[in-house]
Amino acid sequence: MSGPLLDRIDLRIVMPRIDAEQLIDHAAPESSAVVAARIEAAWRVARERNGGIANALLEGRQLTRVCALDPGARRMVKELSAQMDLTARGVHRMMRVARTVADLGGQARVSREDILSASRDA
Repeated sequence: MSGPLLDRIDLRIVMPRIDAEQLIDHAAPESSAVVAARIEAAWRVARERNGGIANALLEGRQLTRVCALDPGARRMVKELSAQMDLTARGVHRMMRVARTVADLGGQARVSREDILSASRDA
């Protein structure tokens, strides 16, 4: 896909092949019910904070306000933006995804680790 088209997709996930040994030897994953409850809680927090708007629809100043970047996260956004040559849309995408990662973790502020996690999809 072209860069401008990819800029419009917030989440891109690479699904590597898992060998049989990993499937057999790993502990059981979280149940779908546990994951669904965490997602619903994150959605509820985001809607309350954002005036009923999902993180995915936040733009510009509203996005900057609700992201509440801690100092490390702010530096990381600037560094990654330069390293990855991100467009404004790409920076906003990374911030929206990081805000969602923080919501899933129950965090009020977006951390450096949230930005790093979001940048894997940038």
